[in-house]
Formats: sequence, structure tokens, C-alpha cells
Amino acid sequence: MKKVKKILPYVFLAVLLAAGSIAIIAATKSQTSRRCKGLLVDITNDQVHIDDKMVLNWATNYNAEPLDGKVLRDVDLRALEKRILRIGSAKSCEVYFDVEGKVVFKVEVFEPVARILMGGHIPDKYMSKEGDVFPLPAGNTPTVLLIGGDFFKDFTKHSAEKHIALTELVNFVTEDEFWNAQITQLSVDANQEIIMYPHLGDHKIIFGTPERIEPKFEKLVVFYKKILPMSKWNSFSEINLKYQSQIVCK
Repeated sequence: MKKVKKILPYVFLAVLLAAGSIAIIAATKSQTSRRCKGLLVDITNDQVHIDDKMVLNWATNYNAEPLDGKVLRDVDLRALEKRILRIGSAKSCEVYFDVEGKVVFKVEVFEPVARILMGGHIPDKYMSKEGDVFPLPAGNTPTVLLIGGDFFKDFTKHSAEKHIALTELVNFVTEDEFWNAQITQLSVDANQEIIMYPHLGDHKIIFGTPERIEPKFEKLVVFYKKILPMSKWNSFSEINLKYQSQIVCK
């Protein structure tokens, strides 16, 4: 009887191992025979410029390489992630199977705050709040701040670190309700000297480099509230904010 009691735990363990092996083999066989039951897209941020259809077009090479009905074993999830990211409009991408056998694309896309006017035959790029530069699909032209100039000449890929100050200025303008409505375009030269073009008035605003951003806009507020009301809107062609403690108007 004692021998039986000693043997029972080993028998139980053997049964568990066998059951586990059978489950693994069954799962493996299921994975090799199961087929894709459809595609799902989960765009994690509220972004209207990229939709589910666009992501699926990228994933399937515009339906030239369909996934629906394909054996799951033959679906290369990592390759699909790389394909989505290679387009350039997605900040991150994770592709996986759900319990029903569907391929799920979990995508975070860049959100544009400014449009970079590349000029020539190079398609325009967009800038995110974090300073990332990325393309948007053809036909997408969101209404955002326009920026251009020699700073972006022959511009292909700019790391965010190279234009931190410019990104801060863009965010300052776009996050302020008044300035976002009033400032429509920035021209940036090779030295990051900036000229702003307002929505109202024929004047241009010489901002200088993207430094002392708040003090410069405080001076611009003084111009709009105290100087401009005393004159006509077309009295000035140039407002210069570059100097430390004065506004120069021409």
C-alpha cells in the first residue's frame, strides 16, 4: 500500500506532462491549419488623417497580397509591422493574432501640427508636436501651420534633436488659440532666422531665431493692443521683434 502511495504522485505528474504535451501538439497543429478570419485595425490615438482603410491598404500592398483566409503559420507578423512603419506615417505598430484568428493591427500614428513646404518636386512633409517629421498619404491636406524656407532645402529626414527650438516655437503658436488663428506661415532661413506671416494685415513679423519665445510674443501683443489701434492696418510693412527690449516698426 505504501508503495502505491509513493508511486501515485509520479503517475499524476506523468499524466499532467502527457496532457501538456498533447495540448501543445494540438495547439501547434491548430496554428498550422487555422486560417486568418479577417483583419482588425486599432488606431490608438484620435487621428482623422489616417483611417482603417489606409492601414489595411499598406498591410496588404493595396490588396495585392491579401491576408484574409491565409494560413496563420504563413503570416509574418514582424514583416507586417515593418511594412506599416516603412510608410512613415505611423509612430508605432504592433501586429498580432486574436483568439478568433483575426490579424490585429494596433497602430499609433503621428499627429500633424505643421506642414513643411518642401518646394520643387519633393512632396511636403509634416511635423508632429514632438518634432518628428513624416509624410501623410496623398490627398491629405490638414489645415495646420505652414513652415518653409532654406532651412528645409534638400530636406529629406530631420532628426527631432536638430530643430528642438523650432518645434517649441511651432507648439507655442499652435497651442495658443489667438496665435494659431493669427499666424499662418513661418519662413525659416538656413540659420533658423524666422519671418512670420499673419492672417490679418499686410505686414510681416521679423521674429529672429526661436529664442526668448514668450517675451517676443509679449512684445507682439503690445504692438497689436497699443500701437496698431493708433494706426491703420496697412501702415506698417514690417514688425521686428529681434531686439531685446524694443519693437521696431517700418
